[in-house]
Amino acid sequence: MTIERLAGVVLLTGSLLFIVAAFLPISWVFGERDPEKKLEMINAALGSWKFAQVLFGAGAAAASTGLLFVYLHLRNSEANTAVLIAFVCSAVGAVLRAWHTYLRAVDPNEFVYRLLQPNWLAGAYFVLTMAALFALGIGLLKTEYQPWVGWMNIIASIVFILIAIIFGDIPPFVFYIITAITAVVLIL
Repeated sequence: MTIERLAGVVLLTGSLLFIVAAFLPISWVFGERDPEKKLEMINAALGSWKFAQVLFGAGAAAASTGLLFVYLHLRNSEANTAVLIAFVCSAVGAVLRAWHTYLRAVDPNEFVYRLLQPNWLAGAYFVLTMAALFALGIGLLKTEYQPWVGWMNIIASIVFILIAIIFGDIPPFVFYIITAITAVVLIL
C-alpha cells in the first residue's frame, strides 16, 4: 500500500468513526435544548454516552493521523508547508477534542449545564479543525490532484466558520464529511 492510500484509509477511518458517533441514537442529546431532558437522556444510556465520546475522540485522532500521512506523502512537494500546518492544527485540535470528550464522558452534568472547565476546548477544536481544512485545501491546490478537492476544503472551511459565527455553533461531523471525501480521492 502506498503512503498516499494509507493516508486516505486512515483519514477515512477517522472520518467514519466521528460520523458514526454523531449519528448514534445517544447523540440526539446534542439537539435537545432542555438541560433536564438532556441529562435524563444521557443517564438513561450512560454506557452509550461514554462509548460515543470515545468514538468522537478516536475519530478526531485517527483523522489527524491521516493528515500526518498526507503530509508524509506530500512533504517533497510545494504543498509541504500548507499540509504540515493542516496536520499540526488537526493534531492540536484532536488533543483538545479528546480532552473535551473525556470531560463530557466523566461528568455529563457539567456538560449539560455548560460548566465544563476549561470551557474553551470545544471552541478551540472547532477553529483549529476549520484552519486544518483550509490549509489542507491550500496544499492540495499545489499538487496534481483535481483542483475541486482543494477548493472543496477551502470553501467548506469558510462556510463552516460563517455558520458558526451566524448560529453560534456547527455540528462538527460536517468537518468529517469533507475529510471523508478528500480521503476517497487519496485512496482512488
